[in-house]
Amino acid sequence: MIFISLILWTYSGHKKLKNGHQQNFCVKMNPMFIRPAFISILAVFTSLGTPHPAHAADPTGVEFEQSGVVKTVLQKSGQDRSEGNFVVYKTNKGQIPYRLTLYGKGDFDRFEKVSWHIESELTPDGRYLVPLSTVCKIRDNQKQTLKVCKKTYDYFNKIIKVEETRPEASEKNEYTFPIKGRTCDYATLPFFLKTFIPRLGQEGFRHFYLITSEPALYKVNIKFVSEEYLTINNERIPAVRVRLIADMGILDDVFDRFVPPTFMWYENRPPYRWLQYQGMETGKDSPYVRTRLLE
Repeated sequence: MIFISLILWTYSGHKKLKNGHQQNFCVKMNPMFIRPAFISILAVFTSLGTPHPAHAADPTGVEFEQSGVVKTVLQKSGQDRSEGNFVVYKTNKGQIPYRLTLYGKGDFDRFEKVSWHIESELTPDGRYLVPLSTVCKIRDNQKQTLKVCKKTYDYFNKIIKVEETRPEASEKNEYTFPIKGRTCDYATLPFFLKTFIPRLGQEGFRHFYLITSEPALYKVNIKFVSEEYLTINNERIPAVRVRLIADMGILDDVFDRFVPPTFMWYENRPPYRWLQYQGMETGKDSPYVRTRLLE
């Protein structure tokens, strides 16, 4: 699975308690990580732009559709951690032109020997592919649900609603965050960033926002690192490696000394497939991992 370890700013918001009241809260961001999220669109973009189901082919050759098998290992030892498979495909369903389905099994988040299922709906928005909804469910070997992560985007009111449920503990928490720019979640990140690769450094493709199930909202800069080759299923593929860095202003260099770097690899030619991720898995105490496309 793919997560990003980042240091962020302090953010204030509102937490809705189980008794229906709201409580102000302040999240002091430590190294943050992308986790499964749920996003659904309730209206259309205003200043962010309007998602359009009808989408012409990207002139750079980017293709949103992709499928594959992935494997996650501990970066230092190479020990297996989890395996999974995913597919992004066209649906021909009007306002929901693309769907992402992802299945995984192994160790994930704070859980051991579990399975998880993620469903995301996406739509083109100009030169971007933005999420409409995502649902992630984590279950144990007895098929009991351990955790459900959901997020909803209200583009009209420019707020993000976050809901986390743990059925075993009868626990449910809700939070809200502002929409500050084009934003993706954990599940849609590899596919959201595809259109950035042939446009690295261009206006509108230098940073983006992430909403996580911590919950936390943060800005991330994307920077070119190198061109190299990766071997996937016995095929030597030209790749571009980019680094994802939390926007800390003048403090970037300081935090880089303490936070392991986060990288993404993409095919350096059309259709610009996502190939590999390297970074911390779920949190500051989680292992440093590498998730790679096997086929």
